[in-house]
Amino acid sequence: MRSYQIGLTSIVVLLAIGLVVNAAYADRSKLLNDGAYPALYQKYGLPEYPAATITSDGRSADNLSDGISLMLTTSDGVQTVGAFYESAFSSLPGWAFAPPNFSNDTLYGATAVNDDEGLRYQLTVTKLPDYTQISISFLKP
Repeated sequence: MRSYQIGLTSIVVLLAIGLVVNAAYADRSKLLNDGAYPALYQKYGLPEYPAATITSDGRSADNLSDGISLMLTTSDGVQTVGAFYESAFSSLPGWAFAPPNFSNDTLYGATAVNDDEGLRYQLTVTKLPDYTQISISFLKP
């Protein structure tokens, strides 16, 4: 009976620790821009994937030397997402979209650069079990 009580106490303590950690994580995971693209991103007229939800917008950045980091999710396929960004960048003046070195149904990666302003845009699209994840990095190196 005593070992049962010790085991039960250990489980209760672990659950309490888990709840505290989960609450702390929930506070950190709040979006800085209320689910919208950051103003600095929008200032450059960069592509905003219409069928995606922003799940992480990095940290607050007010200049491009710090960069902007975004994470989005969508139910669309990797190739659909990649084609959207390729098309969107082809219509943006001053941007050169480098075709991906790798592109398949589970992974797509590409880079766009604006040499006139020294800007770099890195895109990685990954198929995960339940959704497609879009990772964006935008900065002025």
